[in-house]
Amino acid sequence: MDIDEPSERGIEGIERIRLIRDDITTRVHTLLTGLREIAVNGKPQRPALTFTGKNY
Repeated sequence: MDIDEPSERGIEGIERIRLIRDDITTRVHTLLTGLREIAVNGKPQRPALTFTGKNY
């Protein structure tokens, strides 16, 4: 996943902070979903995260 930096699009202040917060929230929920699938099924139904072309 690429990191979105709102200031690169001219978004500053509280709106920038809200966008960053929402992005982090989405990433955490995706991670938790993947971890729950591993806990229940022994393996993820789909890759939870992908970095540099590798699935984790």
